[in-house]
Amino acid sequence: MLLFKITEWWKWWVVVVDEENKVLGVFTDWDLRRFIQKNGIDFIEKVKIKDVMTKNPKVASITQKAVNVLNVMEANNITFIPIVDEKRKLLWAINIHDIVKEWIK
Repeated sequence: MLLFKITEWWKWWVVVVDEENKVLGVFTDWDLRRFIQKNGIDFIEKVKIKDVMTKNPKVASITQKAVNVLNVMEANNITFIPIVDEKRKLLWAINIHDIVKEWIK
């Protein structure tokens, strides 16, 4: 179950990709809490990630400057963002803490 994997990995999010590694959505702890609040916990084992994930999430290009990525994150009230290439294929994801750590080095 993905929920257990998120906990095991100590992440609050997972990027969902298709067979070509293109970003389809993200599943976050917020999506999970919102689902439980609306439906209760009894249905959690039956739900599919595709039905509760945030579809077409904000992404950042590998060519964007860190400050611009941070501005996108702040403007959209998000704490992580997938980094993609020109074909929207996932390269990695970055969170706000990664950016801050680099700036204070």
